[in-house]
Amino acid sequence: MERTAQLQSNYRETIFTLTRAAEYRDDTTGSHVARVSYYVEAFAEHLALDNDYIEQMFYCQPHA
Repeated sequence: MERTAQLQSNYRETIFTLTRAAEYRDDTTGSHVARVSYYVEAFAEHLALDNDYIEQMFYCQPHA
C-alpha cells in the first residue's frame, strides 16, 4: 500500500512538473493546461462521479 501511494505521488509530481515546463515555455499554454484539468474535475464533481474516477480524469488531462 505504501509503495502504491509513493508511485501515485511520483506520478502526480511528474505531471505537475511537465505542466510547469509548459508554463515556462508559453504562459498561455501552461495556464490553459492547468485550467482544463480543473474544469474537468469540476464537471466530474458536478456529475457526482466516483472520487477515484474524478482523480483519474484530473490527472489524465493533457499536460504538455
